[in-house]
Formats: sequence, structure tokens, C-alpha cells
Amino acid sequence: MTIMIIDHYAGSPNMGMEYRPYYLAKYWEKQGHKAVIVCASYSHLRQNNPKGKGKIWEERREGVTYVFIKTPAYVQNNLGRASNIFYFLKGLYQYGGRLARQYAPKVVVASSTYPFDLFPAAKIADRLGAKLVYEIHDLWPLSLTELHHFSKYSPIIWAVNKAQHVGVKRADLVASVIEQGDRYLAEQKLHPTRYQHIPNGVEISPTAPGTNSPCAQFIAKCKAQGRFVAMYLGGFAQGNYLEPLILGAASLKGSIEVVLVGDGMEKERLKAMAAKHHISNVHFFPSVPKNNVQCLLRQADCLYIGTSPSPLYRYGVAMNKLFDYMLAARPILFSTGAKNNPVAKAHCGIMVPPGNPQVVAKGLLQFCGMSQSQRDAIGKRGEEYCRRCHSYQAISQEFLSAISKL
Repeated sequence: MTIMIIDHYAGSPNMGMEYRPYYLAKYWEKQGHKAVIVCASYSHLRQNNPKGKGKIWEERREGVTYVFIKTPAYVQNNLGRASNIFYFLKGLYQYGGRLARQYAPKVVVASSTYPFDLFPAAKIADRLGAKLVYEIHDLWPLSLTELHHFSKYSPIIWAVNKAQHVGVKRADLVASVIEQGDRYLAEQKLHPTRYQHIPNGVEISPTAPGTNSPCAQFIAKCKAQGRFVAMYLGGFAQGNYLEPLILGAASLKGSIEVVLVGDGMEKERLKAMAAKHHISNVHFFPSVPKNNVQCLLRQADCLYIGTSPSPLYRYGVAMNKLFDYMLAARPILFSTGAKNNPVAKAHCGIMVPPGNPQVVAKGLLQFCGMSQSQRDAIGKRGEEYCRRCHSYQAISQEFLSAISKL
């Protein structure tokens, strides 16, 4: 069968994030199905955006078929990004008939981080009598009200709430990357006919190529001098809540070096904050290619990931980078209020409350005081759990099984 994934921000290993649609499509095709990803031509998450001509075009990238809808570029999370979303949705409506005729999907998956693409996805599915899957990445409207402090009376809140209600009622399958998404939907008086938790994952490659990036060279220098290195690798976005790590590092000068790798809209602000507080043991580096991530993560002594102190995470966490961390077999300091999470399940790290620089510093010092063999044993538990439960190959099969039952 042909499965169409509509995901505004879909990427690939060579383009950059998001990776989930790519790996799902890759493994579905290996299992004898056809897959096509429909996405925007520009995304701030990618390192390399396509340069096609026209308002819509197809490309075969890294073994997967993409259809790009022309959208404008933007540099900040403001009206430029809103315009980008508008043009993508407009293109879905405008070219929905063409997409239906050309690809004739049996299943249409609406998988953008926002729920508005549900409506054009449903129209494509209705043209063909295809099944509609609503894949939930975020819990609406909580992601806006609890993380970004939108008023519950905002028109945007009303719109996303309405879209989610329509999507849950209309979809043949509701799939959520968030473990307790069904509990949230039940609290919202939404009871999908079919629900499936299909978690995020990681691509497990036989070997990870080495890297000689500036960051790798810096870490090697630190190790040669006997210094402990804690690393964050990922996007610099508001939701990744890096302030406690940076401020906590101020009390660790002389014992721990903190390395932050990646790009994003918050990076310059965070660099300015570190400079303002004269925090000399925090070091910023640009992102590295996807195939170098595992090698770089494995060079660190421990890894950091955090969430904001928001009640939103009572339903679980679904961070892609978390599984890259676990696969790297390094111990993880997880600053979060989410009790039910993969790090806790795998016993592969230390959990500390979110938002407190002092407890983050204490957690890093706890890792620093361990022997290398102790840290290796903790990290190994995460790697084994990740390989067992979160490989994209296994997740793609789980998703396909849920679709087949429709």
C-alpha cells in the first residue's frame, strides 16, 4: 500500500531534522510498501533546505520520495514562521487533488507538530476513501498555555483546541509519541475509536563514523588535561531549557567543562547570558552532521537534557535527542519533573528537579565523582534499553501493525 506522511518540518539525515518521517518511510519501503513525505520547502530545523523550482515539486532523497511545497524562509519564531505555516497549509489545500491523484495513498498520516494540517489531510483521504491517521507530537493547547504562557482565551488557543477535537473524532487512528497522551485526551473528554502509543526512536547504525570537528578537538584537549566534560547536543530552543545548565556551570569552574553543541533561535541569547555572568567553562559549538552525532556524544563523560518546570510533562516526554543520548552509552543527567520517562525506566542516569542550577551542578558533580567503570555501567543500561525498545526499525513495524488493523 501507499502511505502518505504530511509533516511540515520533515527532514532527512542530509537535510537535518526532523528525522522520524524519513526513517518511518525508509523502513516501510523496505517492507514492500510505498511511502511519500509531503513537507514544506523551508524549515528552521534543517541545516540544508531544498532549492527546487515552482510551487510544488518531487525529489527522491536518500531513498525516500519527498514532495516539497514552496514556503517562505524565516529567521525567528514570529510572523515569518506564521507565514511559512500559512503557505504550507494553503499549498496542501491547493494541491490536495493533485497529491491524491498522483500518489493514491491508502493511508494519510497528518504528523506536523501543529494540528491544522489535519483538515487538508482529511480532504485528501476523503477523495480516495483512504484511512486517516492523526499523529500527536504535542498536547494541545497545553503546549501553548503551560510552556509559552498563552492566555486560555486567545484565539490561537481556541483554534488549536478545535482542530485537535476534530482530528481525534475524524481520524481512524490516533497515534501519539507521548506515552500518556491517551490520559490527556480522556481528560479533555476525547475518546478516539483507536489509539496507539508509538514512541520516538533512533536509527541504530552498525558503526558511527568518527569526527574531527572543532568540538571533538576541544574535548580531546580537555581529556588530555584530565578535565571532566558534560555535553548537551541538540537544538537551542526555548523548550530545551538550557539556562539551569549554563548557570549551574558557574559553580563548577576548574572541575567540569560544559559543552553545548547545536544551533537554534535561542543560541545567541544563551551565549550572551553566559558572557554576562562570566561563565568561562561553558563552550558553544555549531551542530555536526547527523552521522557524526554518536561519535561526538560518546566522547563526553556525561550528557545533559532538561525540560522546563511545567506540569505539561506529567503526561510523559518525547524528545528525539534522548534516544540518541541513550544509544551513545553515556550516563545522562535528566533535569525534569516527568517521573515516567525512559531514563528512569532504563536506570541510565540521575534525575533532578527542573529549573534549579544548584541541583544541576550537584548532579554533574555526582557523575564527576564516579569512576569511569561506574559511569560506563550506567550508560550501558541506556544503550541496551534503547536498542531493545526504541529502534526506528521496530517502531516502524509497530506503526505499520497499527495501520494494518484498520
